[in-house]
Amino acid sequence: MRWLVPVALVALLAAGGAAWIRSDAGSPGSGTGGPVCALPGGAGGGGTTLSAAVVSEASDLALPTRLLVHDPWVFVLDVVSDSVLHVFRLDDGALVQSLGRRGKGPGEFWSAWSISFDGQFGDAWIYDISLARLTEIVVPRDDTRPVYAGRSIQLAAQGLATGAAWLDSTRLLTPGFFRDARLAVLDGAGLRVGGIGQRLPHGSDTPPQVSQARIALHPNGHLAVLANRHLGSIELVDLDRAMTTTVQGPVTLPHGSAIPGLDDIAYVDVTTTSTSIFGLFSGRSVSTFGQRASYGDCIHVFDWNGTFEGGLRLDGDVIAIAVTEDGSAIYALRHEPRPALVRFDLPVVRVARQSPLLRPGHLQRHHPASEPGS
Repeated sequence: MRWLVPVALVALLAAGGAAWIRSDAGSPGSGTGGPVCALPGGAGGGGTTLSAAVVSEASDLALPTRLLVHDPWVFVLDVVSDSVLHVFRLDDGALVQSLGRRGKGPGEFWSAWSISFDGQFGDAWIYDISLARLTEIVVPRDDTRPVYAGRSIQLAAQGLATGAAWLDSTRLLTPGFFRDARLAVLDGAGLRVGGIGQRLPHGSDTPPQVSQARIALHPNGHLAVLANRHLGSIELVDLDRAMTTTVQGPVTLPHGSAIPGLDDIAYVDVTTTSTSIFGLFSGRSVSTFGQRASYGDCIHVFDWNGTFEGGLRLDGDVIAIAVTEDGSAIYALRHEPRPALVRFDLPVVRVARQSPLLRPGHLQRHHPASEPGS
């Protein structure tokens, strides 16, 4: 049985669409007017496209939306199937378990929005945006026992939280829509104890969803990145200094829309390693491509200094990405021609690279964005 997508989830997903930022007509991803997708030195560029290897097309997959890779598992959220969470083996792609009933009771999910990893205890956490609830997914150390839903935490972020990531065993970091901060910091009980950065400026006629972003942490837990859905920029977050730094990406969005700020879609997902930030880029508009704007086939690569290093072209649209811990591959969720978990092996240059880690407050340079259609 396939469920209707909850209204709250539709409202946020609907703030997306799809048309490449280019001066001439054409299909997404074609021609020279599409998003920047070429790495320096030729890796991933010069006509090279990363090809997807299908990991699983399990019949249980209905409308997968988010994923988390943590050896030996791949966790996949699904907003339509009977079960909210599917657990795959990383080594062979086998589906080993599906769990999570639809509902609002303990251990149930209504609008599963994001999934993150708790480095302190080795468990996954699902954030339900409609219930403002974070639920632990306990991963037994003995892989012969099943994964199961554990305790839940009700978040009181003093605003709409759109995600949650554990900084340590006592602190949560949540992006969202807040009056006085860019991100909220919560204690282990889900109560707000502080904020980081300033709310993005926008006019009175601009809906708050313009500041919607996906979040990913640096493995050391001292840095984070926000990939902005409706702005062609990322924001580096220095958690020790409680400050954010905005870095303009390589493509400027035109913001020509009857719905101010929401027509153009930039980054739809983000994933990180200790050296790199990978932002899944759409560059499309809702008014032209409708729901296809929530997908991307280009990954913009930055280092933790904020330097744009180039792009990776994928051989088809995906809706979510997650990089392996060693940086050798990116797993992704594809909806066409059928729902699938796929893998893209990264160019050797991405695996071998060892760039220095610099704090966002020490950014050396920003790369100017290209003009629309350039």
